[in-house]
Amino acid sequence: MPKTVDRYYFKRFYEGKSEPHVIKMFSEGCHVCDELKPEYEQLSNDLKNYTFVMFDVDTDPKLSDLLAPEGVPTIYLYKDGQLSEIDYGEDGYSYKYLKESILNETNFKKDGE
Repeated sequence: MPKTVDRYYFKRFYEGKSEPHVIKMFSEGCHVCDELKPEYEQLSNDLKNYTFVMFDVDTDPKLSDLLAPEGVPTIYLYKDGQLSEIDYGEDGYSYKYLKESILNETNFKKDGE
């Protein structure tokens, strides 16, 4: 089950090597975030080579503005020192779409989009 983390958790990414992470930016009041919860939990159970965490954007507006400037949900893949935002697909963040995006490292949002 993914754990909720705070801003200090992210420091470790920049202090050395870190295992691959999938990071879900969410808000307690976000209906779409709630709908995504079962898929995200299932992915965390199925993809054991990744650490799945969640960050509540309401707890730290400054970090939220930096990591989720367009709102929530926002999902990132952190791997090999790179933080890449997974683009919100035509059908949203479905289980199949997220799994493909993570495993194949595809569907990343391009800078400026």
